[in-house]
Amino acid sequence: MAIDPYALCPCGSGKKIKFCECGIDTHELERISKLIEGEQFVATFDRINTLLKKTPNAAWLLAIKGEMALRLGEAEVFQQTAERFVQLKPTNPLALAMQALSVLISGSAPLREAANYLLSSLAESAGTVPNMAAEALAMLVRAVEQSGNEIMLAPWDGLGFALLGSEWISNSARSKVGLNLMLKSASPKGQVPADAPWRDRYQEAQVLTQGFRHAQAESKLKALLRDFPGELTPLMLLFDVQRTLLDDDGLIATAGKLRDHEGLDAEHRAYYEAMILAAQNEKRMRVADWLAGYELPAPDEAIARFAQEASFSAVPEQALEFRQMIAQLMEEEVPPSHVYLLYDRPVHATSEQSEGEAESDGDVASDMGMILLYGKQVDKPARLYISVHKFRDYPQRVRRVLDDIALGAELTDIGSLDRFSKPVLEFLNRRRLVTGTGNPELVPPERLAPLLADEFPDVPLEEFGQRTIGELVQDPQHQWTVRALLMLLEGAQFIQVPPESIQQTFQSVGLERPAADQVPDPRELDGPKILALDRIAPDPLDDEQLTRLIHLALAFSAIRSARRAAEVVRSRESTWKDPSARYLAATVLSSEGSSTEERLQMLEILEELAPQVQDSPGKWVVQRFMLLAQSGRSHEAQDVMVKAMQKYPSDPHINRLVGELMAAQRGAAAAQPNLSGGGQEIAGGGPAEQAPGKLVIPGQEDEGEQQSGSGLWLPGQ
Repeated sequence: MAIDPYALCPCGSGKKIKFCECGIDTHELERISKLIEGEQFVATFDRINTLLKKTPNAAWLLAIKGEMALRLGEAEVFQQTAERFVQLKPTNPLALAMQALSVLISGSAPLREAANYLLSSLAESAGTVPNMAAEALAMLVRAVEQSGNEIMLAPWDGLGFALLGSEWISNSARSKVGLNLMLKSASPKGQVPADAPWRDRYQEAQVLTQGFRHAQAESKLKALLRDFPGELTPLMLLFDVQRTLLDDDGLIATAGKLRDHEGLDAEHRAYYEAMILAAQNEKRMRVADWLAGYELPAPDEAIARFAQEASFSAVPEQALEFRQMIAQLMEEEVPPSHVYLLYDRPVHATSEQSEGEAESDGDVASDMGMILLYGKQVDKPARLYISVHKFRDYPQRVRRVLDDIALGAELTDIGSLDRFSKPVLEFLNRRRLVTGTGNPELVPPERLAPLLADEFPDVPLEEFGQRTIGELVQDPQHQWTVRALLMLLEGAQFIQVPPESIQQTFQSVGLERPAADQVPDPRELDGPKILALDRIAPDPLDDEQLTRLIHLALAFSAIRSARRAAEVVRSRESTWKDPSARYLAATVLSSEGSSTEERLQMLEILEELAPQVQDSPGKWVVQRFMLLAQSGRSHEAQDVMVKAMQKYPSDPHINRLVGELMAAQRGAAAAQPNLSGGGQEIAGGGPAEQAPGKLVIPGQEDEGEQQSGSGLWLPGQ
């Protein structure tokens, strides 16, 4: 292939080959390109290395070598090449992007170092973003999320959308339901008074941020604030800059000044306190726990006593993975011999009762904590560990049971038992069971709702000397902490409760929840304004506003809001008749959080409507098939698939699933889809572990199908 002299140079300078100053040899570039096209990678590396011996400073060769090393998974070669490249060309956008990726791949440096290299790459790129910078951006977002420092995600997520548009959606943190809405919003911006003496200096800092030169902007803003201390708008921009630079300490200090700034309204002051809590990885939101360990002279006595306690649920012995997970958290070499999940209501019949005599049928039993038993080891005695929430009388209940057994010396080293402590929001959404149903059941949202408001004031916080939230709200010094917790509760979309439950929780500590009466402008969802998605009541909205709300809620995975609005769409004849509105609402209602039967019904509607909205019906067929399979309804699942294959013979989603099933049957484990629905949570005596479903290909004997009912026939082979 002939090399176009007016193509961009592979060195990443942004210049065309003909005008680039990197000393590129077009004949060698053509030769290397042919080797790469022919997938002769070893020969390509050999040729590049030979040329680098002659011209060690050839940036174009280092760029190609780095690209190839990355694609082939040669991490060490890539890191060495990136280091050499950036030393040679410290302002080259590609070299800087490669170094950002190298830092992320090695994991040996703080994430802020990778962020600095990436920002420098974007600053030097002059509008042409290297592909490797886009890869580095996606990897940085994943690394920040995995680090638990989720407060830093929003600026980078916004940058992804600004640079890559819809291509960024698959990497976006906005799509994650588990990420708090508060952490998905951009930082608020302040107003600059026309007569402000610092106006020009502030605008210089703004221009620097727009050019991705955030480190320089931070220096200018700090200098400005030394001359004009306490100015609100520069402080707000500094917070955003430090958020982008992944500067935890600086962000916390600036957020503290903003929280205490009397120029802000209560909503924004609480917002900055919430940001402090998030930046501290929820350490200040930890529920106080009773954590202790004791030597256990008579383990059998303890096991017998715990079997008599209907609120102590023993994790089954066969749940080895669960016990191994406990061992990892405790940093123990062996898993505990017994694990007991503790509840505030009876969850099973005791050894002295029959199933029919179990008490409190239909009550909601809430998690109190956990007890771990370890048998005697060569170098350690038998021992017992306790992790119980100091909520109301939970510790006293457990102590009464422990008083009946012989405990030895208290252990001074309890290992990593504090890892079982929960932040407030996790505590409020902790494991709960509906009792008296044979197998435990998850608590539906309508039954969780009153518990939320009832428990919130009594939650004790370790950071505040075990004072409860209800006590803290009476102290003006800590009012912002309580308001921040409530805002984070609003943003916690994984807690599925009706809106009145959130309002009642505000009222339980003497506060009123702010209201929203119109669908917000998507360009005005910065800071606490994003909570309008959860606060708005969908019922008064007209049809157009209703669908706009669902689209916006789905864009940020505000699933509580989307579900409420979808229910209103279903209840209105005008919207439910409209195929587009019905399709949108059914998409929401088919997701987790609805009952299995409702989801199946919505998936049928989606399949029927898909052609009318130019979508593939096959993807909904596949979801329906998988949901039926996960529910143990294999005959219905195979019937759905047979009919779908006849009706949609060319649908790519259906054909892909059939291919995966066939590959799984042939033993290709890597391609096997998950038909078992994943591991079940161990709770309350737990349902029996289900055997994995098996695939039955026509012509094979369906052995045991009548007994297990779990076989899945692969249609159409």
